[in-house]
Amino acid sequence: MTPFFFAQVKSTRQEFTQASRPPRLPIKVSEKDIRRMVAFPAPTYVIGVHEDEERAFVVSVHGTMSKAVRSITTGHELTCETLKRLWNEVREFWRNREMKRPTSLFLN
Repeated sequence: MTPFFFAQVKSTRQEFTQASRPPRLPIKVSEKDIRRMVAFPAPTYVIGVHEDEERAFVVSVHGTMSKAVRSITTGHELTCETLKRLWNEVREFWRNREMKRPTSLFLN
């Protein structure tokens, strides 16, 4: 079993919003795309990249999410530590699923 996930990457040069702490990165992910990502039977994420600062941030798309995303938190910047936590989350998702098929109709 090889753990995997899906991600939609969005980039921007817009300034971070300062109205909340931590600041937010303005990006746009449509309602249609969010609904599609939630429907995948695998972990899904949005990765926002601030082009000018060359920084990336990740958020999960899951559960009952159904509305368009207009910004994401900068609380989960992609660093070595964040990538380890992301790897562990994805690995645990697949570890907790029984991916073995006990039999098949197409035996030799």
